[in-house]
Order: sequence, then structure tokens, then C-alpha cells
Amino acid sequence: MAVDWTLESENVITLPLDDLALRVLRDARDNNEWNSRNWLLLAAQKGYPDRPDAVLALAEA
Repeated sequence: MAVDWTLESENVITLPLDDLALRVLRDARDNNEWNSRNWLLLAAQKGYPDRPDAVLALAEA
């Protein structure tokens, strides 16, 4: 998850799914992430460790 990833957990769970998906793809691309699972694990560990609902929204996106 990029240093410039600025979405608060409330924004993650309220954004329309297609908007969130585009942000996730853009971040993964910008960080040369080769695996979506790795990106999501990093998001869960460093971005939203106390917000499983945000991680689920990212996984769906």
C-alpha cells in the first residue's frame, strides 16, 4: 500500500465499489505490486489493522 494512500477507513467503506476498485488498481500499479493478494495483506496489516470492514471492502473491490 502506497505511502500516498490517503483513504480513511470510513471513505473505503462508503465509496462506490467501482471507484474504490479503480483506486486499488492504480495504487497496486503505482507500487509495482505483482500480486493483488500481497497488496491486500499489506493493506490489512499496515493500512487498516483495526478495520476488518474496510479490508473486506478492499477485497471486494
